[in-house]
Amino acid sequence: MAFIFFIYGIIKLISSLNKLYRKEISEFTISFAISITSFIVVTSLTYFYYNIFLSIIVLSFAAYILIKSKRKVGLINKTLMSFIIFSSALMILPQSTISEYLNNNQLIYTNNISFKDFKGKPNYDENFDATIFTGIRWKINRAYNYPPADINAYMFPKKSFVKMENITNPEILLNHELGHFRITEQLKVVAISKTKEYFGSTPEKIADVVLQIAELNNLIDSIYDKQTIHGIDTAKQRFWDNNTNSIVNKYVLSKLSN
Repeated sequence: MAFIFFIYGIIKLISSLNKLYRKEISEFTISFAISITSFIVVTSLTYFYYNIFLSIIVLSFAAYILIKSKRKVGLINKTLMSFIIFSSALMILPQSTISEYLNNNQLIYTNNISFKDFKGKPNYDENFDATIFTGIRWKINRAYNYPPADINAYMFPKKSFVKMENITNPEILLNHELGHFRITEQLKVVAISKTKEYFGSTPEKIADVVLQIAELNNLIDSIYDKQTIHGIDTAKQRFWDNNTNSIVNKYVLSKLSN
């Protein structure tokens, strides 16, 4: 979706420059306003859109151009008005809502998952009654330097499965699977914190930091499964339930210190 707005913005920018060359000032201002508001949409959909003051300035300029336009209300004016409204809505919406919409096959971290969210086909070659597939996804912020990255913890419902016919204690099993999601979420939290420490570094350096942290997911998952015996050891399960954050932090610190 962002790519479509980007291409449209480029086309309108070229069009506005052409109108400026031909000294069609009124046509130039409208086309230019549409162009910059389309780029506002692109950055909103692609990055953490934190620069609220720049957004307000750009949208105020676009609104001023629209109000001062001497043209009759037509397609180009309606287009600019639509872009202003859409851009304003994107500023108000939480980033998590935008990310969830753009990644509708994934579930952003929540404590309220149920086995209904496990939509994958069960793998009967495995001995596990349930498997949750989680991971960290990120975008390095190349448009602005801060925050350095947009990082989220996701569950992938279509890759997660449960064998309902084998389950005798669904609450215990679900809590264990949720534990894997908690591990991923805490890795995300630490990754966000660590990337902020590298404010001003190159995008490649920021990406390397996030990748090092994300790579710990499988390792910590396997330790979690081994220690809790996949949730059977209730004492160990309670320990992880209460200490997941500190355990994850310890492994991250060890990883980044090497």
